[in-house]
Amino acid sequence: MKDKYIFIISKDVDDSTNIVMKWLDRFGVKVIRTGDYIWIKSIEIKKTNSVFDVTLNFNTGISLKMEQIIGFWYRKSILPILKGLEIILPNDYSIIKEEYIDYLEKEESGALKQFLIHEFEKINHLGNIKAENGNKLIAFRIAEEVGLKTPDFLISSDSNKLNKRLKKGGYIVKPIQDGFQTYNEGILFKNYYSNTFDLNMFKNIENEIFPSCIQNYISKKIEIRTFYIKGEMYSMAIFSQSNKETEVDFRNYSEDKPNRNVPFKLPNQIENKIHLLMDKLGLNTGSIDLILTPSNDYVFLEVNPSGQYGMIEASCFYGLDKLISKELVNK
Repeated sequence: MKDKYIFIISKDVDDSTNIVMKWLDRFGVKVIRTGDYIWIKSIEIKKTNSVFDVTLNFNTGISLKMEQIIGFWYRKSILPILKGLEIILPNDYSIIKEEYIDYLEKEESGALKQFLIHEFEKINHLGNIKAENGNKLIAFRIAEEVGLKTPDFLISSDSNKLNKRLKKGGYIVKPIQDGFQTYNEGILFKNYYSNTFDLNMFKNIENEIFPSCIQNYISKKIEIRTFYIKGEMYSMAIFSQSNKETEVDFRNYSEDKPNRNVPFKLPNQIENKIHLLMDKLGLNTGSIDLILTPSNDYVFLEVNPSGQYGMIEASCFYGLDKLISKELVNK
């Protein structure tokens, strides 16, 4: 009898993935995990009796058929396939070699990835590889459709319109999508969390600029991080407003005065709306951020399809790593 595997796509450095793999080991299930150092080296797809017979060969020397994969988890990163293979072209292709190799790597490899993802999602799986990191604007649109409150915001490349809105006061700057972070000459540059806005930033700018997002600042009683998995929700209250460093965004962590984090239960009507949101987004797992205002309104901020849940587990002890492992092996 051939071995059965859980297939995981994750970054090489991810503590949550490591813990889930330990649980899978306790369940006696083998794991294939791709990342920067492990990838699908070659693929064989053939039609046998009106079905596709798919064999995957990894650069670790492991070869397995698709039917050996009993669970699939898209955690982070991309699906790495066919790296470093030799490409042999006819002599008359020499003048377009770079363009043709670019075509092979994007179009031909892209078609193979789409097919593999289609096959993976037929089996028991967590995550949506097509959603990648999600889209905040689409999430806002659907959140409104299902009845969740969202912040007022403006994205514009017109500096005059930004200036007019800023003069009203009470706005913060937000990345349109995911934030940016890099190290250069020992200095950390980042913009992945919200921050207060310099009202003079656009004062003397008359030209169109790169589209910028400003969002109204919402007073909060607490911030809430919710981990969603197949209709179940596990939430944590974050008392970030008690610290000046984190009152705008709890991700601006304070080591000297860490936030108090406790288990939290969302009202049923909010959970029902989140379930509708995730269903419309095609997500069976993800991390959701909300704010509870002093007037007890729940405001949706964002959903990250592959968001971190380790912070919730560390404070609330929900047993999320074990839960994910059990979902993958369908126990």
